[in-house]
Amino acid sequence: MTNTNDAVVLQLQGKVEEKKKKLAALKKGRHTSTTKCILEWEGKNINFNVAGKDELTFLLVKIHALFVAADDLLLEDFGDTKVQGHSLDEWIQDIKGKIKEKDILNEEQQVKAIEKKLDTMLSTEKKTELELAKFAELLK
Repeated sequence: MTNTNDAVVLQLQGKVEEKKKKLAALKKGRHTSTTKCILEWEGKNINFNVAGKDELTFLLVKIHALFVAADDLLLEDFGDTKVQGHSLDEWIQDIKGKIKEKDILNEEQQVKAIEKKLDTMLSTEKKTELELAKFAELLK
């Protein structure tokens, strides 16, 4: 006999699986960095792989502020300005890519936590029923 909560838990587990597939697809389409992802900025080396999302966002805003200032000063092709061998546009794209990666990782962690919690909420009877169904499928 199935508990009504089991039905809800199974439905939510299905949604978790869908979310995991979407996140896996997002990871496959990730940005390929053109820089070394280590930028010396204001006397500090910022490693995009180690820096937190907040630090990367703040850096992105600072670089954008330079673009706004350059636009106000009517400086053309400011995005082509080279910093450590790469254009500011390349740095911006790599920062945005790393922020997106961190967002995906954070979402994956949340989904894993939900998945773990849902598993504990499933009744023992339902867990046994699901295991037996797996065994029956394997033995066909």
